[in-house]
Amino acid sequence: MSQIHFFYGTVSSAKSAELLTKAHYMESIGKRIVCLKPSDVRDGDFIRSRAGLARPCINFSDWKKALRPSIEYVFIDEVQFTDSEDLKDLVEYCQDNDISIFAYGLRTSITGDLFPSIGYLMAVATHITENKALCAKCGKRKAIYNVRLNQAGQVDNSGPIVAPGFNYEGRCYNCKNA
Repeated sequence: MSQIHFFYGTVSSAKSAELLTKAHYMESIGKRIVCLKPSDVRDGDFIRSRAGLARPCINFSDWKKALRPSIEYVFIDEVQFTDSEDLKDLVEYCQDNDISIFAYGLRTSITGDLFPSIGYLMAVATHITENKALCAKCGKRKAIYNVRLNQAGQVDNSGPIVAPGFNYEGRCYNCKNA
């Protein structure tokens, strides 16, 4: 029976590292997997963790070409940037073909709102797991917000959700605007 696992956390909560470790394990025990990632995010055709782990992946929009009934597991990195309708189609295909999904991503944007694809994923997931991280500013409390920092290191959550030239980090409630 296929299952849908959703792992979420703030920026730098080891989501990609966990995906890469789990995908490696599944392959090492003979499971047939496919790794997907939206094309408009960092590192091109690779899933890469901040810890230095990496593996090639397929552009999420090409999932129909990559999947076949012999695949047992689909791993999706940066799932928050997938198109909601494409994600629904993938979930339906996987459910119809007994393929389990392991999806990893941010739950909320820098505005604190759910990404559209995440609302759907949280509704259909059979397992939801939070990857916890400490606040990047104080290091004392759990990070629950994603913030964008400008070149001066100040919080700047204005403008588009994803913008080049900025750094992003997870922060606690007390430090989210500091």
